[in-house]
Amino acid sequence: MNCVLPKKIGKFSRHWLILSLILLIPIGNGVFAYLIQLHEGLISAGMRTIGIGGAAWGLNICYYIYFAGLTFGGITTAALARLLNIEELKPITRLAELLAVFSLFMAAPCLLSDLGRPIDGALFFPQYGEARSPFFGTFTMAAIGYFFVSLVYLWLAGREDAYHCSQANLPFKWFYKLWAFGYRGTQEESECHHKVSFWLAFIIVPLLVTATSSLGVVFGIQVGRPGWFDALQAPEFVVLAGISGVGALIFLSVILRALLYAEDDPYKDAISQKSLRWLSNLLWILILIYLYFMVVDLLTSVYTSEKIEKIVTTETIFGVYSHIFWTMIGLFVLSFLILFIQFVLKHYKTALMAAAGFMVNIAAVLKRFLIVIPSQTYGTYLPYIHGHYSPTWGEYSIVTAAFAAELLLFLIFLKIFPIIPLKITGTRPSSPIKPWGKTLRTALFAGTLSFGITLAVLGFLASARIGIKPYMDPIVPWSPVIFIIGVMLSLYSPAIYEISHFT
Repeated sequence: MNCVLPKKIGKFSRHWLILSLILLIPIGNGVFAYLIQLHEGLISAGMRTIGIGGAAWGLNICYYIYFAGLTFGGITTAALARLLNIEELKPITRLAELLAVFSLFMAAPCLLSDLGRPIDGALFFPQYGEARSPFFGTFTMAAIGYFFVSLVYLWLAGREDAYHCSQANLPFKWFYKLWAFGYRGTQEESECHHKVSFWLAFIIVPLLVTATSSLGVVFGIQVGRPGWFDALQAPEFVVLAGISGVGALIFLSVILRALLYAEDDPYKDAISQKSLRWLSNLLWILILIYLYFMVVDLLTSVYTSEKIEKIVTTETIFGVYSHIFWTMIGLFVLSFLILFIQFVLKHYKTALMAAAGFMVNIAAVLKRFLIVIPSQTYGTYLPYIHGHYSPTWGEYSIVTAAFAAELLLFLIFLKIFPIIPLKITGTRPSSPIKPWGKTLRTALFAGTLSFGITLAVLGFLASARIGIKPYMDPIVPWSPVIFIIGVMLSLYSPAIYEISHFT
């Protein structure tokens, strides 16, 4: 077996250290802001009670949804590249997987910072979570499910590269051996991984669509909240998540491509124009679909809705939030035109594609703000005063810290592991697997999957209060945790099949 390792793996330059230290400044400021909020309560944030002039959800919820969207876009792109065998996207699959994992890391603090008593929230939900609540799906499938399946996919996809890194004279050998976990580079192992990754990708796509839809359902079933009560919320959340994820991938791919060229890396040509073209064409299609959804939404709310629904829509388009709305529309339309014109002319500019990817992410953040805020400040059927929401420096600091932390994680990973999948030629001869080894592998896989599904079903039924009154504590203590463990075991079963190699 032969492979070429990236040029800068294991080498930490002065510029890298300086940039990493600079990123610690906003991270520290965000931690400081959160400690103040934890001590003083949410009064230090811009959030106030609905009905007395405020909004109960603010910037942190907007960015929780945004980071969850990046996770969806990243891991779904990686899964589709494997599922549909899209060769142009394979060089950026690890970047997509990292975007998914790191973004969900950042979504967690954004969500916790929205809780006035985060410790109570972290303790009470695992004990008393109600499965019939849409928040149950958000916290379990959209948070735990997202994160775990992304982590498993990243781990399995990187085992072969970790094995080759462990064979080279590099620091962090213990890390590479731990990641490889028994991988020996045989033909049989390679074939097994391709089979497992295909079926795992097949499972991931509908799972993530369901999990992302649950975020939209949280808003869409709010019958007493104009601007939210809408059957299109779930598909809109899915498409917008795809837009932000694909846009971020284009932007990051262009930056990574420039870094590899600057360092004269052996993989500097891995991210080709074909890869970027494929992503840019996917992005303009998603933007077009989302613009269609928005037009349908606006027409419905303006012409056929109740008075309060029209008030929310009017304030969004022509009133207090109009500058945010029209900026968001302008960024979406401009990004679409840039990408579509390049598609028609068959002439692509890398800088323009990166600009479009960046702009759609700004537009996606603004859209999430318009989803969350106006329906709280103007969306009440009761004769309350209209509200106002303005984020404080603490909220901005927490969000900025999340972005800085994600960038720092990318920088660290870039120095210790190949961010472009290695080009490997040849394999070691396979060691024949004995019949009992194949039987044991199948039994371990089936047993883990069956046990996981059983726990998930039992945990879900207990959390749904089946057989008891819905206001009572679940019969089985910590039933949401049992459900989450069951989901995690089910998602881990493909890994059990791949790493079980008995000769």
